[in-house]
Amino acid sequence: MPFRQPVHRPPPVEILSAEQVEEIHARSLAFLESDGVEVLSARGREVLRAAGAEVDEAAGRVRLDRGLTEALIQKAPPSFRLIARNPDRSLDVGGRAMVFTAVSSAPNAASLEGGRRPGCQRDFRDLLRLAQALNTVHALGGYPVEPTDLPPATRHLDCVADFVRLTDKTYRLYALGAERIRDGLEMTRIAHGLDEAALEAGCYAFTNVNVNSPLRLDGPMAEGLIEMSALNQAVIVTPFTLAGAMAPVSL
Repeated sequence: MPFRQPVHRPPPVEILSAEQVEEIHARSLAFLESDGVEVLSARGREVLRAAGAEVDEAAGRVRLDRGLTEALIQKAPPSFRLIARNPDRSLDVGGRAMVFTAVSSAPNAASLEGGRRPGCQRDFRDLLRLAQALNTVHALGGYPVEPTDLPPATRHLDCVADFVRLTDKTYRLYALGAERIRDGLEMTRIAHGLDEAALEAGCYAFTNVNVNSPLRLDGPMAEGLIEMSALNQAVIVTPFTLAGAMAPVSL
């Protein structure tokens, strides 16, 4: 069947009432104003200070007035276009458009012949080929398996190169510091045949930034977020909670 992006036709299930959603939002604003967030990147704190936030440099804590937070929220677009090298693989993000991606950074691979084993570059490449062939996989949400046989310091270069060579779909860069994002965006720019201005004018890659619970943004994640934002690329920000470590063991 041809590649196509599904649309969620029924209205979303409303688990919470409008009043409950508003209460969560109000409490979030209150937390950001009173307690704030610990930002472990000096560059990140400076960006937030320039935007109008109150910064306690000694504690590394940033507090945002609720009016400032509300104003910044309004800048987020309701939807955007994620551009693939193959125009037929470009995606809409937002509204009722749905995007299914391959899994991200599984530590192990498995096959009928080889059984279960730590991920390697060969498995990584085979899973990219599979993701490229499946019309139900719309984008690469990260490394489908972690290629642990590649040196961690340069692994991102090999992985992005394989994204470009073996797929024509959009993909996620890893926000583990500024350098890896800069490298990934430069390789993406070259693969699309763009200059930097053209890269900045569209959205060609995305990343994921985990805010560690409770209320902490680590340095590498902040640096990666800044680099992506500087070129108008997409950032997914999550409240990263590990059961039993940063959150209750059970729901």
